[in-house]
This record gives sequence, structure tokens and C-alpha cells, in this order.
Amino acid sequence: MRPLSNKASTLVFFSRRTDMPYHYHSSLGQLNFNGSMMYEAQDVYTGDIISGLQAETNFTVIINPSGVVMWYLYPIKNLEMSQQ
Repeated sequence: MRPLSNKASTLVFFSRRTDMPYHYHSSLGQLNFNGSMMYEAQDVYTGDIISGLQAETNFTVIINPSGVVMWYLYPIKNLEMSQQ
């Protein structure tokens, strides 16, 4: 993980496996992201966008053998402000 400006971050997932894809299971909370924000992630290589990620949202990243997946992660909503 690398923090960027405006509360954005890059997340890089890599695999050293050579036999089969690796399925990495996690959540933003496990990666120490703020629980009061909603995030969106864009896969840097494919352009795919994952919306509505919150700290408790579980996700799985599939990483090809000896491969890399890179996300540009940025906040789209402050949940505390939207609930007032």
C-alpha cells in the first residue's frame, strides 16, 4: 500500500506462485482503511472499477501466477457526513 494525495492510495497485490492463480481474500478494514469512508477502486491494468467498498466489505483479488494486480483506491463518500 502507498498513500497518495487527496486520501487516495495504491494497492499492489503480487503472487510468487508459478502453478496457479492466487486468491487473496481481505477487506479494507484489515488493510487499516478508515471505517467512515466509502471507496472506489480502479484496476490500473484492466480499467475495471469496483464501487462501494467500505472498511467491512470483503473482497477477493485473483492474481495470475507470477503476476501483479494494482488498484488505484480513492474515497467517493464520507459516510459520517452522508448520515447527518
